[in-house]
Amino acid sequence: MDDKGKSATLILGKKQGDQYFARDTSAPMIFLINEDIYKKLAENYNDLRDKKLVHFDPASINHVEMHNANGTIICARKSEFEWTIEEPAELKGKPAEISKLFTPLEQASAEQIFDQPAPNIRAILAKPEFETILTDKSGKKLTVQISKESNGFVYARTSDSPAIYKLDKQILSDLNFKSSDMALSASPN
Repeated sequence: MDDKGKSATLILGKKQGDQYFARDTSAPMIFLINEDIYKKLAENYNDLRDKKLVHFDPASINHVEMHNANGTIICARKSEFEWTIEEPAELKGKPAEISKLFTPLEQASAEQIFDQPAPNIRAILAKPEFETILTDKSGKKLTVQISKESNGFVYARTSDSPAIYKLDKQILSDLNFKSSDMALSASPN
């Protein structure tokens, strides 16, 4: 899948000499690939796959709603580089360190991806431990949900795909901060 969510499919065919027939399903042309490429595609699909949990442009996000083990935090973009906390009420109007949320999300990479997750894996996400809704300037929402820890891992999904991602449990620790941890001290003018 590319940055815009468009996917492409490569079909591999019979061997001819030391090469293999191949075709991109979006085009009628058939071409040959060498045996090294064939082996990489055939044996290491999981290694070649984009395992990034989410793709978003932080500069285009203007509203964040987050629910974690410590409660709800809602932040809004005030200017190009400034965010303010809208909720909880006791921190309303305080500057927010939005990177505490964005950085772990941007860096999250799956150990494994389940395109057709088994019911037991889907059940783990029935009551997520963490959920955030990122809203961009056009109003489009991206939801990310992460399960409780299970055997050293957590499972995550996004509103962009039905796939479920298996991640190291550290991401949940990184995202289970308190609202007071996100509030920046007011800087002097």
